[in-house]
Amino acid sequence: WFDKFNIDGEYGYIEIKEENFDKEIQSILKKEDLVGLNITIPYKEKIIPHLKSFVPSDVFVDESSILSETARKIGAVNWINKKNKTWNGNNSDWLGFMKSLEKPDLINKKGKRVALVIGYGGASKAIIYSLNFLGYKKIKLFNRSYEKIKNIFINLNDNHIIETYKINDLKKHTHDADVIINTTPTNVLYKHNKWNISPTTIGFDVVYQPKGGTGFLNCFKSNRRLDGIHMLINQAIPCFRDWFVVDKKMSINICSEPELIDYLYKKMDENK
Repeated sequence: WFDKFNIDGEYGYIEIKEENFDKEIQSILKKEDLVGLNITIPYKEKIIPHLKSFVPSDVFVDESSILSETARKIGAVNWINKKNKTWNGNNSDWLGFMKSLEKPDLINKKGKRVALVIGYGGASKAIIYSLNFLGYKKIKLFNRSYEKIKNIFINLNDNHIIETYKINDLKKHTHDADVIINTTPTNVLYKHNKWNISPTTIGFDVVYQPKGGTGFLNCFKSNRRLDGIHMLINQAIPCFRDWFVVDKKMSINICSEPELIDYLYKKMDENK
């Protein structure tokens, strides 16, 4: 994209140990030539308090000033930018997920519209928001730690329901799902040889490395599988446009650039 839009820029990554996050993120946010960051697990929620700490003393802000409306509703941030001398938290994960599902052969607008979401981290919260936006009538959430989700409240649209379950109950619910999304770093379907999954059910694995994800997608028909790489690229588009002031009319369309996915996996292999 730097080449495509003739931009003199650089994009890299920094790995931070969890015990060092508070100290290191403060140092990173002080860099004068930094225009933005993407935030990955497990820091999509932990980044939020740090945004307010960089507000100049002569500037008054509340949470609504440092978080976009969607980031505030989702409760997680996957990218930040600098605006009016302050760092602002945004969420494009929900858009990345929604855009990934926009393949005509995958969309089933009829039926019960039931979605199963496995895991409850920052990506999961964005995906639930997206499913609600897309009109899924029932969203079932599964997590290894049921205590973490049993009392959650998510403000869904009218007639939309979210139900919470223990991960061990998953097999009882796969039969009527339109889409099953794995937001965990492991294949939660490995324990059983046979799952009662419809041949029309879409499987989505947010893990994109290695290619094919965790193995979770092997339980779905080949034409009903979605790799996390699609969500990765689609969530990156709004960030890139904002950081480098790219005209929204400029086309960034991964459907017309399938070589981009091959290129990314090649780069990942080189960096192993």
